[in-house]
Amino acid sequence: MTKSIGGEQETVLICSYPNAELMLKALLNGCVKDKSAHELLERDLAKPLTKQEKGIKKTFERSLGNGHNAAGDLIPYTFSMSGVPRLETLRIARYPHGFSLMQQSTRRVEHQTVAMPNSIASNSTARELFESTIEGIMKDYRTVLEFVEQKEGEEGRIGIRQDAMIFTPLLLRTNIGFTANARGLWHYIVEGERENAPEVVKRSSEEVKRQLLERHPQIFREWKNNYGVHEFFPTGSDFLAESNADLELLYGPNEDKLRENGAAIVGASGEFVARDNTFLERVKDNDLGTLSLLIHEDLTFLTKMNVSIMHEMIRQRTVRQTYEPLRSALERNNRSFTVPEAMKERGYESTVLRNSTKLVMLYDELVELGVPWQDAIGVAPHSLEIYSVLKVDGWNLFHLSEKRLCGAAKPGMREVLGNMKSAAVEHDPWLRSVMVPQGQFYGACTEPGLYQKCRRCKLPQ
Repeated sequence: MTKSIGGEQETVLICSYPNAELMLKALLNGCVKDKSAHELLERDLAKPLTKQEKGIKKTFERSLGNGHNAAGDLIPYTFSMSGVPRLETLRIARYPHGFSLMQQSTRRVEHQTVAMPNSIASNSTARELFESTIEGIMKDYRTVLEFVEQKEGEEGRIGIRQDAMIFTPLLLRTNIGFTANARGLWHYIVEGERENAPEVVKRSSEEVKRQLLERHPQIFREWKNNYGVHEFFPTGSDFLAESNADLELLYGPNEDKLRENGAAIVGASGEFVARDNTFLERVKDNDLGTLSLLIHEDLTFLTKMNVSIMHEMIRQRTVRQTYEPLRSALERNNRSFTVPEAMKERGYESTVLRNSTKLVMLYDELVELGVPWQDAIGVAPHSLEIYSVLKVDGWNLFHLSEKRLCGAAKPGMREVLGNMKSAAVEHDPWLRSVMVPQGQFYGACTEPGLYQKCRRCKLPQ
């Protein structure tokens, strides 16, 4: 168990296959020999340890050593991280291939501590500025929770936690558990080793790599092609990049549409499903042919959402997503913030805007004091709005709308999906009947337990 970042972060490899290297050798050799993998494994287990290790190295040199990374898909590892900044868990959550995760709830748990990168801690002026600013912001966060509890009781405090967190920084600590296969972890490590990676990202990646090399050194040694960024499906760290000039080319021509609808269509594929009045019935009947063809139709949206909603959107693993780098969002002249409805209703709009602005100003001042931009971006507030490009296939247009336009969904997410629906319907009016909340689609609420708390759609159970 290793601690990092002020002694408050822990990363622990809690589960892996005990004979993973020998098992992977057997699986690889099972592809080229006349015996099955389980027969080869049984034979290898009976050999002396020195012969086992020699055989593992020889097999891996011919496979992993020649860039056959797919073999890594077969070997899973489970990690637990505590006290890790949400900036890093955002990155972990962005891996759609080979990663599964569970993260500490922002509604059920109050996040109270903030990580401080060493580049700030070692600069006395920057440290003093960082500590005083963060202390004031976290004090306001606690004050909001306490005032709401006084008026609305404990349930009110629980209900406002997630929305109150909107003006806290991405260096806020949380806990996460994730399972990933070896190829996904190679991707995670190589992105964490980039020169411009934030310190909190590098430290997490270094610790994961150290424990993996300790557990299974032959799988995670640097085999020729295993560690090339271009060999992995692009994802994960785009919001941590220095810039994205290609994405910036989309802003200007679509700014008017963004102001009008909140979203714009910047790309579309052909139509593969018949636009007739039987379509919805086929979907309700779970027609596999219709559902499978839906994934080949898609719309590409340009929209804006805050970082908190971005974290929600990441759950839609099959939606292709690219996000504006945090550095660009923090340094734009037209930077903007989102204030959740629940905070507006309780009179805390000014609190959100004031503290969000303080964090952006803190970023500017830290950079002026010599803190590397990649470490300073961690102070970005969850309320910061960033440009987003989402490629959504037909099935996800239907499924996303079902769940995220529902009255019980998070209001901020409903707004983003509502904006996307406006742009989609302008592009293809037929989509008005597809992009509807689940209650409207089925004519009744499909989640009775949720209905008891919601009742917004006024539909029967």
